[in-house]
Amino acid sequence: MTTVNDENVHGGFLSVEPVSGGAPEMALQVGRGLATRSVHSSTITDVTKNSKQKCSNGCGRPVKARGLCSGCYEKDRAERMPLCAIKGCTNRARAKNLCNLHLQRKAKGVSMFTPPQVKGRIIPMSERYNERGERVCSKCLRWLRPTEFHKRAKQTPGDDGLRSTCNRCVICWRYGITYQQFAELLEAQGGACAICRKDICASGRELSIDHDHSCCPQGGRSCGKCVRGILCQPCNGMLGYAQDDPEILKEGINYLLSHRPQR
Repeated sequence: MTTVNDENVHGGFLSVEPVSGGAPEMALQVGRGLATRSVHSSTITDVTKNSKQKCSNGCGRPVKARGLCSGCYEKDRAERMPLCAIKGCTNRARAKNLCNLHLQRKAKGVSMFTPPQVKGRIIPMSERYNERGERVCSKCLRWLRPTEFHKRAKQTPGDDGLRSTCNRCVICWRYGITYQQFAELLEAQGGACAICRKDICASGRELSIDHDHSCCPQGGRSCGKCVRGILCQPCNGMLGYAQDDPEILKEGINYLLSHRPQR
């Protein structure tokens, strides 16, 4: 028997000795004979061969299978699996064309689409859509058409490319109020423009948030305290062109009255 000292085996020793049939067997004795494990020579040859090869992805780690290391092999295997069959879910399917999340929901007999649990205003893609194809806003939590969300400037692979907050919440943020405050103000006005009393302007656009321009300059975010009311686009534009000057508006009224046709 040939004995080779190996300091890397916790004080044990590595011995190679012949066995019946002529095939050599390696016995690794660890901890002064406390444990013994036998490995066939063919296995040792394969392990030695793979340990010399490096991962084809260039990470420098030894090969496990298919020319890849353990980490790269598992990542490649996961990427080759199809996506979950639930619309909007970007998780990989594990069984029955469903990801782990939706497999658990199916097993529990609950709906595949549940109201999102907002944690840090981040909603998983699998919970952003319901069965009607509507998308949830991460701020007001309303289910809206995807057209109610602007696209993000920076696209993320596997994402739908839309902002997490709806267009209305983005506008409310610019004026320093929440959607709840916007809804309460509009309800106090009877659901219509504070000037012309129309709920939707002629162009079909939604109502606008009006604020005092002398308090917060145009172009930046408003403080929220100077919001005066909700107006339609024409009425909001009228105040803007008049520069919020009541005298100009009075002259406009006098002008219209003086040119009223005689009946």
